Amino acid sequence: MKLEKKWRKYSAVAKTAAQSRLAYWQEMGARTFFFAIVLFTFSGLWGRVIGTNGTLAGYSRQQLVWYLTLTEAITLGATSLIREIEQDVKSGQIAYLLAKPLNYLLYQAAYYFGEMAVTTSLNLLAGGLVAWALIGLPAITLPCLIQALVLIVLGAAVRFCLLAAIALLSFFVEESRPFYWIYSKLIFTLGGLFIPIDLYPEIFRRLATLLPFQSITYAPARAFIGGDWQQFVSSTGTALLWCILLAGLLSFEFSRGVKQINVNGG
Repeated sequence: MKLEKKWRKYSAVAKTAAQSRLAYWQEMGARTFFFAIVLFTFSGLWGRVIGTNGTLAGYSRQQLVWYLTLTEAITLGATSLIREIEQDVKSGQIAYLLAKPLNYLLYQAAYYFGEMAVTTSLNLLAGGLVAWALIGLPAITLPCLIQALVLIVLGAAVRFCLLAAIALLSFFVEESRPFYWIYSKLIFTLGGLFIPIDLYPEIFRRLATLLPFQSITYAPARAFIGGDWQQFVSSTGTALLWCILLAGLLSFEFSRGVKQINVNGG
């Protein structure tokens, strides 16, 4: 019964976040326009590089366009997580929020997933329509779709832990945005945002597979365009491992930050 009450409480938070995100339709329209330009540019680029029926390291032009569709849809599904947490910490509002009958981190997680569910879904819909118009429908199977959906959720969990850990640095440093800038660049590179990490030199490919960034973008996109069960199991295990490690870091950061608030009197 207690668990059910908690579920209702945090699901209500997620629902509120989703409704709030839907209200910003102008922002979603601007992102869709930017998304379309990116897909159009890269579709033409890959058409020039590998031709209409050629391949690049085993990837066809169609696969590369749909790969980018997935990675961009996930990346552009940005939320207000860092801004909200940073503002709570800097303003001291977090001291009051801790007294509420909600776990602060679980509240932020619920709000984050509510926003992500809307933004990522709308991005996938808009990006999918653009990619369909440019290159046609992908040769996707039901297992690939299931694998991609599971890995999108796990990648979102990894992303939440990373972003929340960066935001909570506001407890200890004046500005956490430089750390977010570094994170965003690592997503571009070691996350395989624009091209699959299979195309990287071996040393960078190995490094990317060890870090959490590829779980956010590369793993779900690779599964979508033609993953296999062995790769899916490996990607799932990597994402779960990073979720556990980052959740531990997040918990440590939060407990130290709250203790600092208590010592300093808020």
